[in-house]
Amino acid sequence: MAFSASTRHLLRRHFSTTTTTTTSTIPESTIATVRHLARKGEASRINSILSPLVTASPPPSDTTLASILFLYSSSGMLTEALDAFSTHPSPSTAALNALLAPLNRRSRDLSRQIPSLFTSLPASKSIEPDRNTYGILIKSLCFSGGGAEKALPVLKEMEEKNIPANVVIYTTIIDSFYKEGMPQRAEQVWKEMCAKGIVPDLTTYNVKAMYKSKHGKPEDLVELISEIETANLKPDTITYNYLINAYCAHGKFDEAMAVFKGLEEKGCVPNYATCKHFISFLCKKGKFDDAREVFDDGLKRGTVPDLGTVKLLVKGLMKEDKKRAAKRVVTGLKHKFPKEFVGNWKQLQKLVGLSEGEESDSD
Repeated sequence: MAFSASTRHLLRRHFSTTTTTTTSTIPESTIATVRHLARKGEASRINSILSPLVTASPPPSDTTLASILFLYSSSGMLTEALDAFSTHPSPSTAALNALLAPLNRRSRDLSRQIPSLFTSLPASKSIEPDRNTYGILIKSLCFSGGGAEKALPVLKEMEEKNIPANVVIYTTIIDSFYKEGMPQRAEQVWKEMCAKGIVPDLTTYNVKAMYKSKHGKPEDLVELISEIETANLKPDTITYNYLINAYCAHGKFDEAMAVFKGLEEKGCVPNYATCKHFISFLCKKGKFDDAREVFDDGLKRGTVPDLGTVKLLVKGLMKEDKKRAAKRVVTGLKHKFPKEFVGNWKQLQKLVGLSEGEESDSD
């Protein structure tokens, strides 16, 4: 029941964009408490905090209601969210969206309930879905409701109701077609989007880059990056991660390393995914010195991969009798992240033969 960092960002953004003139009366401290309880799975305590806000007299403002619904849904408490929605005399479309949106991020089971809720909830309160509501529905259909083909009639319905789709909605459908292994359908929808005057953004291009990194050649990514730049967009770390992955998948590790080392010149910074996937590719190919170089770069930035990937690196260095290098990986982690170097991470000390408190020799 934990909130991810992205969900916390969306929560804050939702509070700032709800379309009412009043403001939420839920203080940040209460939101933080609910977030903490959600991580612990304490639904009853969450309800004891939010339920009095629902039944207050006068009823909560629409913005406050939307905040309550978002918190309930983000915590996986759909029943409570539906009760809060139904008891309010006049919830708005923004409140409806606040209830539905987190369900797509929460789980497939909850996401699958969105199509029926899309039909029943607006009818029960005589409110009209807006573009955001339709976007939530389309994401549900793509994510857990049978694929992108089922989302296309929704686009037609939006057009009939004079609700214009945007690039986010089209990107969701394009992404789904690519992930379903239907690139031709993805390209058709791309062309339809452009024909309607909707310009693809970097996220749309990155969706295509993701597909090409898995199913195309590195040259396809290079060409796509050129296309992105021609569209006056700036490729980001995600774009270049896909290029690095493509080079690695085709055994072109020197080219991948050149892209990695050139990221800063392009105004990009290697992230967690860069380190994790590149180190994994390099280790599986037996290029442990290069993998350590990538690891060291990430360590300096405070970005390191998961335990499994670090183990792969450490075991590889040990197997090649590079024990000193392996120990420096472990002690480097311990020094950089002393509070996090607990539990299973301490297994690394055993792998390199370090006792508690022992340090590696310098190179």
